[in-house]
Amino acid sequence: MKLLTKLFISLILISIGISFPQGVKAEESTVEIDKASEEVEFSSLSNTEKSYLSSKGFSEEEEYEQTTIIETPLKAGLMSINAITMTASTKKVGATKGYTIYVITASNSGFLELNTQLTYGTKRKKSAVIPYKAPKSYGGGIYFDYTGKKKYLPCSVSIQYYTKKGIGTINSKAGGVTLGK
Repeated sequence: MKLLTKLFISLILISIGISFPQGVKAEESTVEIDKASEEVEFSSLSNTEKSYLSSKGFSEEEEYEQTTIIETPLKAGLMSINAITMTASTKKVGATKGYTIYVITASNSGFLELNTQLTYGTKRKKSAVIPYKAPKSYGGGIYFDYTGKKKYLPCSVSIQYYTKKGIGTINSKAGGVTLGK
């Protein structure tokens, strides 16, 4: 009789365990700290950003724009925060060629994939990368050409990023250049 009672109670507990989900799935919610990018001085950038930008020929002479957002994904009732910062700048390489550089950093969770879109004037150029070993900091850049009549092209960068904490998008102005013939 005791064996039947234990078996009955075990079956009830198992059926209760199966009927309740083991984890709570929540969609990512991102809170933007800076809704628009702001101009920053080269001297105020982190050592990682300065090192990468300097290695690509950028210096204090260029304009830098920076945007920061905070990811707050909820998983199983726990809250974790990942601050994402992007710094971007553009410079003229030739009469018809420009180069936009960016550095994206995360405070907590590294990048699994980055899909970047550069907008220069009214044109767009895209690139995608899967960084090696999911780094918390990644620097990249996109070359672009403009062969029309000489004019100023404002530039901006938009990156859709994938981390272990979820998916998000960050946008930043990137200065601009005068290109053309």
